[in-house]
Amino acid sequence: MWSYLPGYYDFDVSATCWWKFRKIWDEQYLLNVRKFADYVNQVVSSSRAPRVHTFRVRIPLDSSYRADIHRWVNFAMGKSVKELELNLSFYYGVCCGGPLLLDSFSCYAQYPTGHTLVSLSLASLCINDSFVHSLLLNFPNLERLSMRDLHCQGGNVKVVGGLLKLRYLEMSFKTDLVTLEISARNLISIVFVGHDEDVKFSNVPLLQEASFEGTYPLRVIHNPHNISGFSSQLTKLNLNLPSVSLSLICSLSLSFFFWWLSRGNSVTLYLRRPMFTS
Repeated sequence: MWSYLPGYYDFDVSATCWWKFRKIWDEQYLLNVRKFADYVNQVVSSSRAPRVHTFRVRIPLDSSYRADIHRWVNFAMGKSVKELELNLSFYYGVCCGGPLLLDSFSCYAQYPTGHTLVSLSLASLCINDSFVHSLLLNFPNLERLSMRDLHCQGGNVKVVGGLLKLRYLEMSFKTDLVTLEISARNLISIVFVGHDEDVKFSNVPLLQEASFEGTYPLRVIHNPHNISGFSSQLTKLNLNLPSVSLSLICSLSLSFFFWWLSRGNSVTLYLRRPMFTS
């Protein structure tokens, strides 16, 4: 389905009838995915809009659609887009080509979009570890960055910059992330889904809300010093704990709770626990 308002392009395959009744690896299903991508190409090619406020694509695609995806990005960037979303979720159930390696956005630095882009959301893509640093360097007005279920080549990601306007950050990686360094003085909210990564925070004086998911919350609870540099300024801390032993989670949570009180924190603390294993 394509919803259209002047300057708004929203392509969401989940709204189509054939998607709701899909059968993985079904030939007709794969054909419909191709037709949907062709439809987006047709709309993009025929558009005469001088500017685009929002360009959103939610289609399960893999690396075999590389040319199509870059055509859409080129279109949006050439139209001074403000909000861009590429959500290619569920590619494992569609094709066997693997996730698309997204090219650096540095080639768009001289576009008007270099100053208009304020929100970027990417899901189920592959990037190299210099992608984020290059992105923030070339798009200084970016305020919201969401990167979900990404594959990272290189393993070391930096969200660092003295002049960043970034206020909202969401990051989760499926594979290969080793270290994540965050230094953004205007950042007020972060959501991080992780496991054994080494996450380093510095120069986040305005950070008010932090949410950690995956197994990374266990690391925070086990070693609270990971967040000690900014814990006193938080107004909300959400630790979405994984399914682990009840006795383990209770002992860790109690220890963390006493540490939290000892620092005089008045923040709202959420310890969310799903179904436990014995």
